[in-house]
Amino acid sequence: MKQPATSPRLGGEARPRPLPWSSQPFLQVVQSSELSSEQNLEDLPTIDANKAHELVDSGHNYIDVRMPEDFDKGHAPGAHNVPFYLSVTPQVAALCAKDDTFIVGCNTGNRSRFATADLLNAGFNNVKNLGGGYRSFAQSENQQPAPQQ
Repeated sequence: MKQPATSPRLGGEARPRPLPWSSQPFLQVVQSSELSSEQNLEDLPTIDANKAHELVDSGHNYIDVRMPEDFDKGHAPGAHNVPFYLSVTPQVAALCAKDDTFIVGCNTGNRSRFATADLLNAGFNNVKNLGGGYRSFAQSENQQPAPQQ
């Protein structure tokens, strides 16, 4: 049986094969998608952790786009875990109406920017990216003054 010319056993250079879990294809898809052209990631409606607490306390949805194992370690009260891979629109559409005000957060605020852009491009009008992500939300929660009794 003849080995291919690129086989390392025959002195040829092995061609790297893309791994199915590699982040490179994800980055290529995001960079080549219409997210950048339709919605500049720097111009997204972004809120800070204090405003996010106000919205959550008043009953607005919090969509957490982190992976389930991170979500399980801690999350905002009542948060819905919708991990972001390439889009969150179908899952969020099952949870929120296009005119609902809701927050999108991840761990630090980077992945949630892409998810927020995805939702804005899909017609969700009042989606807000949580600047600083869940980390800032948790820190802000720990620094909130105790309620007056």
